[in-house]
Amino acid sequence: MIDRMMVEMVLRKDVADKVGITEQMPATERAKRLKGLTIGIQGVGSIVHAWERYVVASAGLDVENDVRIAPMDPPAMLPAMENKAIDGYTTSMPFTTAEGPGMVEGVRR
Repeated sequence: MIDRMMVEMVLRKDVADKVGITEQMPATERAKRLKGLTIGIQGVGSIVHAWERYVVASAGLDVENDVRIAPMDPPAMLPAMENKAIDGYTTSMPFTTAEGPGMVEGVRR
């Protein structure tokens, strides 16, 4: 049985540093700092998109205006992040466990 959410958000380290996200910070506070960022998602209307909207809303942000989304296939997310086309991405394993330069986990619930 799974005892935690299998959807996670990963941010570029430079972005996490810029907005002041730390590992010790509560998840809701980390989510507040997503304002203005562009996050890759698997698809509009997907479970992953619903989770991203839940995280954004739980921080009191406007899900339609405060965080931009960039729909893309999971294999394209890491290259898009490495090219700085997106600030981070939300998806499920195994794509959240991929390692790339300057990556940091952003929000895990």
